[in-house]
Amino acid sequence: MVPIFLFRSVDFIIFFQDKVNYIIDVDILLPPHENASSFIRKSYEKYIDDNRTTKEIMLTFMESNK
Repeated sequence: MVPIFLFRSVDFIIFFQDKVNYIIDVDILLPPHENASSFIRKSYEKYIDDNRTTKEIMLTFMESNK
């Protein structure tokens, strides 16, 4: 069995290379208002995409407890 810290190191390396490591450290963003600027809307869309990528990476490296 591989130690947990190794998985965390691998996760961090993958997050860093995918440039989504900020997702772990920031609070959940609220959806922008209807009249928000395009910069804010695009930033939110990028956050949503990066959040999905981060979840997929984390699920990939999870172990079953069987």
